[in-house]
Formats: sequence, structure tokens, C-alpha cells
Amino acid sequence: MVRKVPPEVAHESGREYVQDGEKYTWYEMGFFTRWDSPDQCRALCIDTPECLDSELQTALAQQPPLDFTDPFVMHRHLIDQIIVLYDISVWRVRDPVRQIERSRKNAGQRFDEMHEMARHGIHVSEVLEAAIQTLEAMQSYQVAIHDETLLSQCYRRQANEYGKFQLQSLRSLKLRSQSNDKRLENEINLAFNSIAHSDNTVMKSITILTMSFLPATFISSVFGTTFFTFGDNSWEVSDKFWLYWAVALPSTLLVIGAYSLFSNDPVQSVFVKRPQLFQRRRSDKCDGNGSRV
Repeated sequence: MVRKVPPEVAHESGREYVQDGEKYTWYEMGFFTRWDSPDQCRALCIDTPECLDSELQTALAQQPPLDFTDPFVMHRHLIDQIIVLYDISVWRVRDPVRQIERSRKNAGQRFDEMHEMARHGIHVSEVLEAAIQTLEAMQSYQVAIHDETLLSQCYRRQANEYGKFQLQSLRSLKLRSQSNDKRLENEINLAFNSIAHSDNTVMKSITILTMSFLPATFISSVFGTTFFTFGDNSWEVSDKFWLYWAVALPSTLLVIGAYSLFSNDPVQSVFVKRPQLFQRRRSDKCDGNGSRV
């Protein structure tokens, strides 16, 4: 059970199950029942919230006298209270997820919080799956036991239908919990992609700023070579200046060609795929006999 979020975001306004100074509290609830034929049934509840005992007693007091010839008569009301706690647990995860969705601008600063909430969501889904499997086994065993008792057909049918209702409630909560997990996963991916996009924008800005100095740097480098002689009132260009271009241009093309051959850069697609595209266009226009297709 995680701590409640502020009231303006919270879906439910129930009691706080988390102790002061803590962000969450997990209850490792355990239940043991004993039925002594024909009319005794005991239920032992371990490590449950303090409210469960009082809520269970209130629910039993509001019901007609229980038929203790049914070994599962106590389970029905106990499972109702467990479903209520599971429902609160699921929505206590959902509310922080919604809070994260409403503050996406600051999501990049809340990675630790989102991963912590994802951990709780995974645990809630795990517990719900275990509860569903347990209730399915109990449902099958209840049908087998009821067939050997003197309970009326109407009572057995009602007990079976109510068990199916409880099972379906847990399955619905499991779907809600899985939805919370997916929504939180989307928020984590969105925050990560937003940060990556922001970093990419910064790198592009740095690259453009750097490239803006390249023309001036290149011109300054050329005029700073020994091919140029500057006097007080004149300047001269060496007749060997063509050697600079004779060496610079081939070496530049050689570097670009080597990079294109050993990488998947788009430069390679310009030199390799363009002739193929030209040939494809020619084949689209004419068939083997020269006729247009």
C-alpha cells in the first residue's frame, strides 16, 4: 500500500494505511481457516491492516445468521474485505500515475519516483494474479465440497454465483493494475525520449555554431600558406598554387569515399543507390524489346 497523493488528485479518500515518515507499507496478509463439523468455523488473520478486523465484524453483524454447515461460509465475507483492500491498493498506484501524467514537463526530473512506482505496480499485479489463482482453486473445491453436504440446491447455486462474482472482481482489478503499469511505462519512455530529443537539439545547435566558423577558418588557412606573399603595398600568389588543390581535392574525395565504403552513412546511398534508382526507372519505362510498359 503506497501513501495517498494530495486530495485534488486522489481517486479515493479512505484512511491512510502508511505510517508517518514512510512512503509505502506492504502487508503480508495470511489467512488460515478451520471448520469443525457441523457448526464451527474459525478464521485466523495474520499481518492485516487494523481496520480489517473491525470491518469484518461489522459486515458479519449486518448479515443474517450464518449457516456454519457450509465450510466456506466465512470465506465469502473475508474475501469481500480482501477485495476492498486490493481495490484501494490498485487505486493508490493509479493516482500517482495520473499525477505524473499531468506534470509531464518535469518528468525528466522524476525518473527515480517513476521507477519506484513501477515497482509497486508490478508487485500489485503479482499479488492480484496470486489471489485470482487461489480463488479459482477455492471455487473448484467449494463445488466439490457442496456436493457432499446437505445444503439446499438454491444455497449452493447462490454461493457458486457469488464466488464467480468475487473472482470476476479480482480479474477486473488485475486489468486496472496492468493498465497502470502500461501507462507508467509510457510515461517513462516519453520522458526518456524527451530528454534524448532535447540533447539532440543542443548537439545540433553546437554543430551549427561550430560550422559557422569554418568558412572564415578555411579562408584564413589558405591565405596563411606560403603560396601567398604579402608586402607593404602589394601581395603575390605563387605560380605553384595549383599544387595545393592538386593534393587537397583528391585527398578529400579519398576520405569521403573510404568513409562511405566502411559505414552506413547516407553519403554511401548517394553514390551507390542512385545508379540503381536510375536503372530501375529505365526498366519501368521499357521492357526488354524497347516497348513502354
